Amino acid sequence: MPNIERPFAETLPDNAAIWRFMSLAKFISMITTSSLWFSRVDVLRKNDPFELSLTKSNKIDLGDERYLETINNLKFFAELTYVNCWHISEHETAFLWNVYSSFGDGVCIKSTVGKVRECLINTIPPNFQSVMEIGRVRYIDFSVDDSNYRDFSKIIFLKRESFKPENELRLYFIDTNIGCDGKYVCCDIANLIDEIRISPTCPKWYLDAVSKLISSLGFSFVVRQSSITEPALF
Repeated sequence: MPNIERPFAETLPDNAAIWRFMSLAKFISMITTSSLWFSRVDVLRKNDPFELSLTKSNKIDLGDERYLETINNLKFFAELTYVNCWHISEHETAFLWNVYSSFGDGVCIKSTVGKVRECLINTIPPNFQSVMEIGRVRYIDFSVDDSNYRDFSKIIFLKRESFKPENELRLYFIDTNIGCDGKYVCCDIANLIDEIRISPTCPKWYLDAVSKLISSLGFSFVVRQSSITEPALF
């Protein structure tokens, strides 16, 4: 199954570093199922109603009747579209540790754009009916942006400016077989992960426990604590 990047979504070099922050429970789920979790977009809209939304300018240009028709179509697609998100950066980010880990219960995996693409392509089952696409999210002001974002393949890569610190790489696919809140997609986990980092606030026993768990599952990933809280040199 080919992985296609839309011209609208900014493409990134294969060696671009990306990170995925998660709770320990979600990390265990990922490595024991050898899969990545893709959330259904209509579920994400509960936290961000601007997911798969039109801009104010689009509403004016379309007129009331076409606007309502387009909104209904987007709501329909939101129930069929699944996304997986990564943070694009050469370094881990304190902001995302605060968002995705609580009381020291957090894990972050480091990979690259090329590895995500390759590891998904090589393990997706032959009966997978959708095309998976990947691209960098574009952050806009939905109230003033006057660009023509009416095509689904463009709107799926749009988020509000307030989410810009996420600097998101997004993968998505459409599947008419609606899942619960999302779907697992098989992935070559052993080759996907470059490194694993543990929450900067976790105690040493937590780091040791995660390392032993990973080893017991047959993986040899590099595991270390986040460098966020390392002491200054002077």
